[in-house]
Amino acid sequence: MTFYDVEDYAEVYHEMNTNFSKDLSADLSKYLMRNGAKVNSLLDLACGTGVFCELMNKKWKLKKCVGIDLSKKMLKIAKDNTKGGIKYIYGDMTSFDLGTQFDLITCNYDAINHLEEFDAWEKMFKSVYKHLNNGGYFVFDYNTNHKLERYSNSFWFTENRDFDFVSHIHTAGNKLCFQEYVYKKNPDGTYKKYKTKELKEACFDDKKIAASLNKVGFKDVKMCDKGYELTDFNVSRVYVICKK
Repeated sequence: MTFYDVEDYAEVYHEMNTNFSKDLSADLSKYLMRNGAKVNSLLDLACGTGVFCELMNKKWKLKKCVGIDLSKKMLKIAKDNTKGGIKYIYGDMTSFDLGTQFDLITCNYDAINHLEEFDAWEKMFKSVYKHLNNGGYFVFDYNTNHKLERYSNSFWFTENRDFDFVSHIHTAGNKLCFQEYVYKKNPDGTYKKYKTKELKEACFDDKKIAASLNKVGFKDVKMCDKGYELTDFNVSRVYVICKK
């Protein structure tokens, strides 16, 4: 499994991820409240710099909030910025044993796609199920094969605020390989360059993912779009929400 942990890239990731986490936490909270969920505890897998944990902790006034990540630099930023007693742990999202259970477990920002073999996805599902309270929710999102195919063998450039993103992308089957360069504008008008290591993503058939979740024991598995409405799957990112 590969992850974002090169030079000072974690600092850029923190800023890049903030808006995504704000939108996601708002949409998810609306869904949970609409369905009468009681959320007193959260475990966020591949928590990065802790933005999502902070937002959910503030929104729900959580009694217990834990984040797990394999990037020590991400975790350092998370710990430095934390304000509400959130616990951050260095660890692998596919195999963890915390000796406690949660009302809500999440894995955001297509982090699961970095698990290149489906066995690792299933291993993660089993670990999540073990750590989830009865009636609790497991929520994650992933980039679809539709997106991986669309970005196959392409050169991608976008601009967002004072960041420029450049990725060289190529794929083989259901796997995507890319290296990302981020240019952040300095006050004097020059740019500082941040670079990731070569990253890989993999995706699998939507029905296979749903079947695996059901096999583990999850029920009421929903494949949704960004607003947690049912999707036709002709999308770049699917949001999954299921219950134990």
